[in-house]
This record gives sequence, C-alpha cells and structure tokens, in this order.
Amino acid sequence: MYISYVFLPNVNSITTIISEKIQQFSSHPTHPKSITLLILAKFLLVLTISIGIIGITGLSLAWLHIRTADELLISDYGRVLIIKLCIALPVVLMGVYHQLWIGRMLNFLGIKKIENRKIFDTKFSQNKLDSIKLTIKIETLLMICTLCIASLLTVTSTPDLMDNEIIYGATTEEHLLKETPVEFTRTLEVQGVPIGFVISPFFVGFNNFTVKIPGENQNLTQTSAVFIEFKKRDLSLDPIIANLERTNTTAYSTFGGYLSQAGEWDLKIAIQRINSYDLNYRLGVMVNGSGTMVEHESNYISMSNNSDPMNAPSDFTNIAILLSIVLATLSGFLYVRGLRGLAIIQRNLGLR
Repeated sequence: MYISYVFLPNVNSITTIISEKIQQFSSHPTHPKSITLLILAKFLLVLTISIGIIGITGLSLAWLHIRTADELLISDYGRVLIIKLCIALPVVLMGVYHQLWIGRMLNFLGIKKIENRKIFDTKFSQNKLDSIKLTIKIETLLMICTLCIASLLTVTSTPDLMDNEIIYGATTEEHLLKETPVEFTRTLEVQGVPIGFVISPFFVGFNNFTVKIPGENQNLTQTSAVFIEFKKRDLSLDPIIANLERTNTTAYSTFGGYLSQAGEWDLKIAIQRINSYDLNYRLGVMVNGSGTMVEHESNYISMSNNSDPMNAPSDFTNIAILLSIVLATLSGFLYVRGLRGLAIIQRNLGLR
C-alpha cells in the first residue's frame, strides 16, 4: 500500500531528493529512474522473504487443523482456505512478474554501452511505469482481500471441532454420551487384537492409565514399547507423550496428571512390536471434574516396522511439505536474484 499510494504518486520528488543526497558523496551521475529501481529492488527483497515465511507458517497452521486432503472440500474451514489460496496465488504470480521486470531493467542498467542505456530509457518509459503502477495497485487490492478471507478463518470451525458438534448433536443410542463416575474402561480391537484400556478414576488431575494385552496375544508377538499421546483438542497445550511401563505379563501402566484441564482430549495409544507392524488406536474424550465424557474412536495399523508410533503422518502432510518446499525454493531463488540486481544498481550509483 505504501508503494502504491505514497511512493509511486510522488516518485519524482522523492527521487530528486535522494539524487541530491547521493551527489554529495558520489561523483557518479545519478539517473532518477535508477533511484526508483533501487527503492523497488530493496522493497522486493523484504517482500520475498515475508511471502516465504507467511506461506510456510500458513501451511503449518493448515496442517494442524486439516488432517486429510478430503477435509479441504467437505469442511467450511477447508473451503474458505481454498478461496484464500485462489486469491493469494495471483498475488504471488504478480509479485514474481514485478521481480522479473525489475531484474530485467537492472540488467539493462548494468550495461555501460550507450546504445543499451538508450534501450533502458525506452524500456523504462513513463507508459511502462504507469502500467507497473496499475498492476501493483491490483496486487495491493488482492492482498487486502486475502487478509479479509484470512479473518474469516479465525471464526470458522475447524474440521476437528465440527466432528465434536456432530457428536453433541446426536440423538440416537449410538451417540456414546455416557456417565462414568468411577473409571473409564474400554476394550479396543486393532488388527484382530483386543486391547483393554482403563483410565482411573477418570477426572481432571492425576489418573492411572493402563493398557492390557491378553496373554494369548502377548505370546504371538513381543511388545517392545507402549506409548500414549495426550493432545488438547483446541491446541491450547502442547502434546504430551507418556511411556507406559510394564507392570505384569499382560499390562502396561503409567500414572500422571496428563489430563490437566477440562475439555476435549485426543488420546493416541501406540503399541510398538518387534518384527511386526505397530498398532495404533485414536480415542477422543471430553473430561471434566465429574468424569463426564464423549467418545469417538478410530484405529489403524502403522505400515512401518521401525516407524515412530507417535508421529504417523496424515494424508495432508505430504501436500503441506511439498508446497512448503516449493515456496522455500521460489523465495530463495527470487531473493538471490534480487540481491544480484541490487548489487548492479548500487554499483551504478556508486554506492558499492
């Protein structure tokens, strides 16, 4: 906005003042258009780094809320995010265009032959500068639209919160809303292996967490480690991973204040086995002082014998990583290109 509505409308007076300052300590002839390019080139360096950081951190935030690629289309949060990206993409493309145009002008400026300097004056005509002013204003308006769409994301329910709303709104016997005043007990099944899971006494504070594996299944494959990851659904707390210790031939247990706040929690039970796939089970509970809970659960089999049981990637992970690499590469390329162009114009003005 500053470039569009402050600098470019007053470019002549600004470049004149700067030219007079440069002449005080440099004998090089100062071209007003060179001053314009110098300011735009320096601004683009800051913009290039900012876009790279904003893009990567934005993808990280999306990854925290969108666990599968399908949620981009089926959730309100995902659809608003798509609209935001569709507006942001032209902004990035226009920024790349401006960067390449300025780089081309700097290349002409760096050639000392008189005929090529005339080409520079022709290419950097007032009409061309007016067209650049127009595209920068369009880019500014699109960026304002992007900020407005981003503000909608802060008041749009994320896919995980939508799941909870569906559970709260259930009216059939399958809605799993129960009262468990003493302890929470479930028999889970993963890959045909029944697993007992107990939280006692099941309230906010210190609880005992026990995972039981029946003896006949324990003999089929040796268990090397059992973990539980505790994650607050609203992301107000960092995830906590607890390593359960073996208490007897069939049970693993730990005691601690992992359910430290009332609210919704995601629990991920991971059983790491030797020479076999890891078993993973996700369980969602809402706990308060009285032990009221709402549950939703899922299970899956880790497809790596040596994988970390607490860090299985989601469907959206590969997309986020790929886009982050593309953004980092593009930002790095344009930044290096901008540095080279800036060096040309600084030499031309006698600043280096």
